[in-house]
Amino acid sequence: MNEEASYAFNLYFTCAGFAYYATYTHWAARSAAGRQVRQPSIVVRSHCVASLYELGQTACIVENMADYGYWVLHRGWAIVSKTHADAHMIPWLEARECIESPFDCFTDVVLTSNHSTKHRVPAPVREKVIERDGTRCLMCGKELPADQTTMHHVTPFSRGGETTAGNLVVLCSHCNQAVGTDELPHLYDLAGLPHSVDPSIMKGEKSAAAFREAIKLSGNMMYSRCILQ
Repeated sequence: MNEEASYAFNLYFTCAGFAYYATYTHWAARSAAGRQVRQPSIVVRSHCVASLYELGQTACIVENMADYGYWVLHRGWAIVSKTHADAHMIPWLEARECIESPFDCFTDVVLTSNHSTKHRVPAPVREKVIERDGTRCLMCGKELPADQTTMHHVTPFSRGGETTAGNLVVLCSHCNQAVGTDELPHLYDLAGLPHSVDPSIMKGEKSAAAFREAIKLSGNMMYSRCILQ
């Protein structure tokens, strides 16, 4: 077996017997709700170390239970050997149904709020979007009465987009219907919303190389939790 075959995890905190973490993943399936099912990907240890270095990050190397115990105590990034993970970290490796954030990363549905996985926009979220965008359609510029504005999911709900203020913009009904389920990332820019790269991934100098690695990592990152064994 290639001794460099590993998994990459970023452990944020532990609470009430759960570990809350992010991990590098790949597409595994499409759920009945249209959401992506993601599963941790095998990475090459040396490549992962180099990528994290470009992002200003460091990682523990976990090959045995002593390494694992140190990492859980101190948290942060870990590159875990496949041998150790397959033997002792099965809950960390399970496939998870996810919603997709504007940063192209994925969140396990077990971590989401009730409204973020439903198509209907709650009144407080709608009010927040209108307060930000006003009552003018971001596409055609038409001014609308507040009760005639429509909420558009930039990352389409039908493909796992979340129902949050960070993924909703004001459009008129005509433009909303015209866009349909197409994904138009420039709508994030028109609304002044951050997107594409999770800024928390990068530490220190934000070089061109760091942005390249951040885009690759952010687009495959999944946030989840599991029972801490």
